[in-house]
Formats: sequence, C-alpha cells, structure tokens
Amino acid sequence: NPIVSIVGETIGGVLPGAGTVAGKLGARIAGTGGGTLSQIARAMKHLGTNPTGWRRVWCGRFMAMIAPNAAARIRNPNMAKDWANAGPHYSGCTVGSVAVLGRRGGGHVGVVSACTAAGPQIVSGNHGHRVGEGIYPAGRVIAYVGAT
Repeated sequence: NPIVSIVGETIGGVLPGAGTVAGKLGARIAGTGGGTLSQIARAMKHLGTNPTGWRRVWCGRFMAMIAPNAAARIRNPNMAKDWANAGPHYSGCTVGSVAVLGRRGGGHVGVVSACTAAGPQIVSGNHGHRVGEGIYPAGRVIAYVGAT
C-alpha cells in the first residue's frame, strides 16, 4: 500500500479523489511543503478562469496572486523561472510546494496538488488559457520550492 502524508500526518493507502486528475489515477500525496494546503485551495478557487486578465504567459502572474509574500521576494514574479528563487528547495515532489518547470522558450510554474508516479500534478495559470490542473513530466521540473 502506498503511504499518504498530509501536513505531517501519515495515513496508509491511496487517498481517493486526490485532486481531479490524480484521484482517478490513484496518486500518492508525498507530503506538504512550505506552500501548505491553503495555497492549493487559493489556486483551485480559480479553476477554469483567468483571474489575471493577461492573454499570454501569465502563469507567473497567477502564482504572484496566490502567493503574494513569496512574489515580493522575487525579482520578477511574472517570469515562471524566477520562482526558483522564491524560497528553500525540496529534494523531490512535495504537495504545497511550487513546481518550476522548464519548457522550450521559457518556463511554467504552479502549486503542487499531488505527487504521482508520472510526475507532479500542479494547479497553474495559463494551463489551456485558464487556471487548470494537470500532471507534468517529472523530467521537466527545475525545482520544487517552499514559497509562501
């Protein structure tokens, strides 16, 4: 049985319904990072919308909305890769942390809502031109950051 850990509390087994995608896959939640579950809740409140009003590359801007204290410590919080400097790094996928991802021509950033065998499930802005939740390949992750 996989181990599920939420806010330091360990429960044996798979957490049913862990997020919209990961719950269907029987995903594991590995732990809670500096972002806490409230950061996930703030992000998920905007699912299906674009609260920034921007038309392009707005994932960093969205993160700045849900984690304003961390954004204040970053040179340019609108740039996804700059979120790698928002706080301490974790050695692996951590629920509640900020996942900074590489992509051709730039980056992507979002808050980790679950950790799966395929990679982190993140809630992010500009996921299909709206706030969305999806699983990203672990190989694209540049950093898991404790940013609150």
